[in-house]
This record gives sequence, structure tokens and C-alpha cells, in this order.
Amino acid sequence: MSPKATSPAKDTTWNRNKTRGRSFVAQMAVSDKDAGALCHPPRESVESHFVNSVDFKIWGYTDHVASRDFAFLPGGANIKEALEDLNIDTKLKKDGGCNEISAYRHTEERLIGSKTYKPSGARYCTCINASAGVIISWQAYSPAYMGTRRYPRLTSNFPELRFLSDIMYLQWAERAAAHNVDLGNLRYVFSSPIDNDETRALIARATGDTAFPPPWARRIELSADSEGGHALLGSPNGRGVAMMLIQHKRTMGVKVVDKIAVFGKGADVSLMFYIKDVAEESVEDLKKTDSLELMIGAQP
Repeated sequence: MSPKATSPAKDTTWNRNKTRGRSFVAQMAVSDKDAGALCHPPRESVESHFVNSVDFKIWGYTDHVASRDFAFLPGGANIKEALEDLNIDTKLKKDGGCNEISAYRHTEERLIGSKTYKPSGARYCTCINASAGVIISWQAYSPAYMGTRRYPRLTSNFPELRFLSDIMYLQWAERAAAHNVDLGNLRYVFSSPIDNDETRALIARATGDTAFPPPWARRIELSADSEGGHALLGSPNGRGVAMMLIQHKRTMGVKVVDKIAVFGKGADVSLMFYIKDVAEESVEDLKKTDSLELMIGAQP
């Protein structure tokens, strides 16, 4: 399959995502309290209340067995060369490896309080290697996205558990606990393949390549605190990673996205987010950061 040319993002889209990503960079690097102080209006905390995988059942999610047909090849996450170069296992658990699939679909109606939440068909399929500190977001189709594709259409009253940041955190926490791995062990987050048109347009503008990013061996790496890095971090495929780190500092520690790798193979485009710990002294230095707006509601 030949790479499909993508037009670079226009100024309005570029600037919106760049502003969001710049906000994320500031809030990732400080404590929860200080991240809250950077909000408009300020708040005491930005911590998510979703911390236990039982929340999947509470909000109507069920195990999505159909999404377990996964491989590090076209049709799955086409990132095998990247994993091998990073000395990360490429075998799935069923083949004796360390990579496990965590897949949930929003299929059951729930009455919570006075509200009825209809099943949206949302699905989140993630591959996790807890010991290596790797999350691979493979399929992430939100209630808002999938709800409009149902009949009758579902356009409102979506479950509170719907943002990729919370879904991905719960999947990571579930697998980390199963292997007695510290939640702060996270080192790499992949998003593969990139199907979102807005993200692909942002990638095209950030890299200057409207056709297709280079293979892993010639990947393009952008500092998260650069103009292009801000845009990709604020993109539909980047914001869930940033918000996961911003809203789960208590269990994961203060972590930031250090840089973002853009690469591809065949027709598949992928992003990899390098996760780095922030030293305590650095957190103190960053308390003086100018106030920036946190766009929690902007996640896919």
C-alpha cells in the first residue's frame, strides 16, 4: 500500500494544538498542586478519580476479545523495528513473550445516580509490556466518536470514564499490578498506527513531510518543548499521554514527555513518546512557570 500524501495542518489547527501542548508541557513538569494552580481558574488538584480497574465494569465496559488479534505488523502496531532497536521484547504473551493485550469495549447500559448511560460501542485496545515500561495505544475510539456511528446516534450523556488518559492509565495499572511493577516504571508510549486526520496533518507540518515519515532507523525526533513537539503533544494522539502524566502524579511520580519520535513503515504512521522522570529540584524551579490553560475537556 503506497503512502498517502497528507496536507499540512492549517494555522488555526496548528496554533490550537500547539497552545494546548505548551500548556501540557508546563503542567507535566510540576506537582499536582502546582499543576492545579496553572489552570484558569486555579484549582486545588487536577488528579483523576479513576484509579481502579473496577471502574471499567462500573461504567459499562466489557472485555473486548475480538481485538486480541494483534501483532507488531501491518494491521496491528507496525513498530517491531523500533522495539527491537530499543531491546524490547516483540513476542506476545500467548507466544511466550511479555506483551499483553488489554482491550475494553463500552457495551453495557448503566444507571448511575439519576442518569442512564447507553452503550456507545467505544473501544480501547492497548498492548502493554509492564516490565519494559511500554504502553502501545493501538485502537482508541471514544464514546463520542463511536456513538455517532450507531443507530440511533448517541451524541450526548457519555460515560465519565471515556478519556484515553484514564483508560490507558487503568490498563497500565492493571498490568503493572499483575507483575508487581511500580507504576512509575513507564518509559515509552507508542501510538500506532495514526489514523486520525488531524494528527496526520499536524505531523506533516511538524516534520515538513506531506507524504510519509521515514522508517525507524531514520526517525524524526522532536523535543516536546519545541513548536512541533507542542503541536504533536496537543494532538488527538498526544493529549491522552500528556493528561495521563498530569492527572496521575501521585502513583506515577512527576513525569514528562521528553521528546517525540515520528516514524513509519509502509502506509503506517507511528508516534513514540519518550517518558522521563523530573528531579525534585527541577519541580521546585518550575513553580514559577507562567499560568497556562489546561484543556482537560479537549481529549478524544
